[in-house]
Amino acid sequence: MTTRSCGSCQACCEALGVWPDGDRAKPPLTAPGEKCFHQIEGGQCDSGCAIYPNHPEPCKIFKCWWLLGWGRKKDRPDKLGIVFEQLEDQEGKVRMLCASEAWSCARAERKAARVLDRLKEKIPFVVVIPFGRGAEEAELWGA
Repeated sequence: MTTRSCGSCQACCEALGVWPDGDRAKPPLTAPGEKCFHQIEGGQCDSGCAIYPNHPEPCKIFKCWWLLGWGRKKDRPDKLGIVFEQLEDQEGKVRMLCASEAWSCARAERKAARVLDRLKEKIPFVVVIPFGRGAEEAELWGA
């Protein structure tokens, strides 16, 4: 598998939102669709975050599907418009794929729509979270 790095992509810093200790019952530090206030424009992931050595736990544990080897170089979240995260069961089998828009209506753009259509055929459930919205407003695609 090819080793990948975030490079100049910072899509997760804006698309996902960050809650203290991952607890969504608390007010978010940064809401989905808001630019993280620690984000430094144009920096690499580790130099694009003002608090990278001490960034919040949800940021540390987030696993970008593209960084894990999925897709082509041109499918990087800041190019495709979708940030993917896989959710696994206890045996490590992918049960659901969470797709968060990196900008408004990204899922309707031709390239992203084709990717989402292909994934819906392979993964039981794909959760699509519209840009600037939380998981409570997600669309569930699949069986």
